Amino acid sequence: MLAFVDTPRPSHPRRRALRGPLLALAGAIVLYVALWVIPWRLHPSTGEGALRVYQVGQDGALREVPEGGAVAAGAKVAFGVSSEREASVVVLGLLPRRVVLVSPSQPATGAIERIRAGGQTVLADRPTLQGQPGTVRFLAVFCKSALPPDTVLKAGQRALAVAQGDPDAVRTLDLGCGEAFAGARVTTP
Repeated sequence: MLAFVDTPRPSHPRRRALRGPLLALAGAIVLYVALWVIPWRLHPSTGEGALRVYQVGQDGALREVPEGGAVAAGAKVAFGVSSEREASVVVLGLLPRRVVLVSPSQPATGAIERIRAGGQTVLADRPTLQGQPGTVRFLAVFCKSALPPDTVLKAGQRALAVAQGDPDAVRTLDLGCGEAFAGARVTTP
């Protein structure tokens, strides 16, 4: 009688060499999902927001500037914002190679405006557009808890540096807050 006995063989050295890195990669993926994806799903940002740019007339009347619309240099602008949830709002101006804090106008002492959910709110600040003719991209950041304006400004500077100074290449500040963009074209007066 012939018996077939299966003797365990050691695995091939190449297979053993691949097993360690594959286990490390799988562990890294699990760790990423556990630390970033799951918390993001459990605590999403403040939701979608909207940003509108208005040109302030001589009489104080607001005229909405369409996306990419022209605004004369030296003109005052106002911002209308709305959010799905109650939020604190900071507005930045993204220029080529430069970020400007637009609302609140002073980073250290500026009072951060809190808006209610749903309806449109026109922010109190009325900054004057200065600088060279060209495009300016405005970014409103809607945070559930108030972030210092200086923190948002520095995040904008980092994002613009990553985008190599191109405001149109900035997609997010990665602050965990809702964001809305609006653009305008600054023209000579």
